[in-house]
Amino acid sequence: MKVARGGWKREVAAAGRRVGALVVCAAVLLGTAACAGARPAAAGHSAAGNRSVTLTWLIRNDLGQVQATWAQQTATAFEQQNPGVQVRIISEPSAQYNTKFLSMYAAGDSPDVIGTYAGGFGTFYAHQVMANISPYLKLLNVDLKTFMDSSVLGTMTRSGQLYGIPFSDPPTVLWYNATLFKKYHVPLPPVSWADHSWTIGTMLKDAQLLTHAGSTPANKTWGLIFGPDDLGATAWLWGADPFNNRGGPQDSQAYQTGVATQAYVDTGKFATAMTWLGDLITKWHVSPPADVATEMGTVGGDPMMSGLIGMERVLITQTHVLAGSHPSFQWGIAPIPYGPAGDLVPTAPSGWVVSQQSKNKLLATKFIVYLTVGAAGASYAKIGGYVPANVRDRGVFFQKFASLPGNSQTLSADERVVNGGIAASQGWIYPQKIVNGGPQWQNTFNNTLANVWNGTESVAAGLSQLQKNFDSLLPQGA
Repeated sequence: MKVARGGWKREVAAAGRRVGALVVCAAVLLGTAACAGARPAAAGHSAAGNRSVTLTWLIRNDLGQVQATWAQQTATAFEQQNPGVQVRIISEPSAQYNTKFLSMYAAGDSPDVIGTYAGGFGTFYAHQVMANISPYLKLLNVDLKTFMDSSVLGTMTRSGQLYGIPFSDPPTVLWYNATLFKKYHVPLPPVSWADHSWTIGTMLKDAQLLTHAGSTPANKTWGLIFGPDDLGATAWLWGADPFNNRGGPQDSQAYQTGVATQAYVDTGKFATAMTWLGDLITKWHVSPPADVATEMGTVGGDPMMSGLIGMERVLITQTHVLAGSHPSFQWGIAPIPYGPAGDLVPTAPSGWVVSQQSKNKLLATKFIVYLTVGAAGASYAKIGGYVPANVRDRGVFFQKFASLPGNSQTLSADERVVNGGIAASQGWIYPQKIVNGGPQWQNTFNNTLANVWNGTESVAAGLSQLQKNFDSLLPQGA
């Protein structure tokens, strides 16, 4: 993304003219007592010197009432700490979120602050609609590296420029039914990601021990639901990725540019990985076909909640949300096992970004810092089930997670699995989040391979069609 040389300096200068004298310190930024010697803003003016400045914040409205309440309370608190500033909240469900933002941007009526939780970062980057906030953070004297890992900051950095502030960094883990493990005398999975004995082969053997016949497929005890993950990211365990034919995500240029120009899904190690997943259903019979899994998930929203699944590969956020519904079994979380190429697994960080069209980028940057630092960020970590990118808030998350109904592990074990999963990702995140049109790619993937995961079509046939469908999504001339 190109930024006009000196553009941010002109905006800062303009802000300075409006402000007269801007005094910024960490205490003011976090909503605490003013720094010694700082002059309070005049009545009727914002903390940045503006009169009746409005920031528009686009949030999702399909995350439940608790998060909606958090957003409103947070906006109100920011207004109270910054007299003269109004935060106007608009909302959209996940499926239409990116389209809503881009259409508003095209109309010249862009919101100031947007989230990337709907798989938007790659799309937004490709469309050049996000502001580089690095200079504004410098002006605000905020060093994110003091409370965020460089790996998660890297997910929102391109060519040395930071385009947002991550608020969550949830890893991929294995959620297991400890009650079933005990019933069938199967050793529990480890909690250390450094345990090289925990392989996909070991997991398969455990899944076989946990699989037992029932009166119907939906009443059967199944050992495992592993799945292809986002755009087939499970193939990273084999050293493969859908957007290159050389290796894993590190060899896919699409994750840096945001634009996929090639796809390879019907040959090589990617096909080997998808075949292994298909074999879980049709060869080893340890995983339910997709339609059976759907039937098992009618109560509780996930087949795991039936109490008849031994292990399921999930995003840690999913575990947090579902466990709040009081499962009928004891459970724990474990590392994803080692594949032929190691244990590289994606995380799914989300963040807040500032629109390139915003007329108040400095104030908008201050707002997204407020959302991720201090009380606002800590409360979000507690209510949302998201592992906070701000490491200072991890304790809040883990205390809540340890108290979830059915959690049979110690807080220390939870920490080892979650933090180990973040480290194992090596900063690589869900492909859908960093490729332009990510949701469209994901829908194509899901729809094309639906019959494969139902066990009614061969993996080879499904991948052959997926290759054709992916080719149709590539830019012309690519």
